[in-house]
Amino acid sequence: MLPNLYAAVSLLLNLYSPSHSANPSTCLKTSKTMDRFANCMDTFTVPHDFYSAESYHAAQPDVAQRSAWKNIVRSMLEVDGACTDIPIPIALRGYYTISTFQSFCVLHEAEAPLGVYRKGWGYMVVPVSRTSAKGRVHISVSHPKTDLGTPEQAAAIFDTSKARSLFVAGRQRTSFLRASGCIFPTSGRGERYWMTDPAHNDVSVASISSLAADRVV
Repeated sequence: MLPNLYAAVSLLLNLYSPSHSANPSTCLKTSKTMDRFANCMDTFTVPHDFYSAESYHAAQPDVAQRSAWKNIVRSMLEVDGACTDIPIPIALRGYYTISTFQSFCVLHEAEAPLGVYRKGWGYMVVPVSRTSAKGRVHISVSHPKTDLGTPEQAAAIFDTSKARSLFVAGRQRTSFLRASGCIFPTSGRGERYWMTDPAHNDVSVASISSLAADRVV
């Protein structure tokens, strides 16, 4: 099933936007500040109603990838000196890579075909020097695109507050319009929570990141 008209238009706008980059690594080279980096990365966020059932399941992490993600989050939170010290698990190779941006290590997707993340699992940022982080504050963004400006705001707060980590989801909360079976609305107004809304679904990479971060001192 092809993406609907909205998703197709989003792809075209992304492709021909002046801010469009060939892949996420370009953001590392062109961004001058952490908030501008987040703004650049947000151009690759998987858009509204993009997935069919088949493409959604194809983009989901399998068991080995979920375990690998948990392990690499823990490795990132323990790094202290060089991003190259963080090994990329075999299950994530070809999909994700780790790069240095200023004084930070960034776990991000290696490619974004047609200007959209291939997997949409999100990206994570930690200070290169563990001692530069103050306390155990972890910042996350669950609703890029939907809650406008939150990736940039979170990135700026992460940078200025010296927080321990930043995680930004890679999908719009409505990227797959199938209701989540994790949490059900109680408002009675016909509201729905969607499968790609990490704030209302415990099978997302965002959930894995939060749990892994919470277990690292």
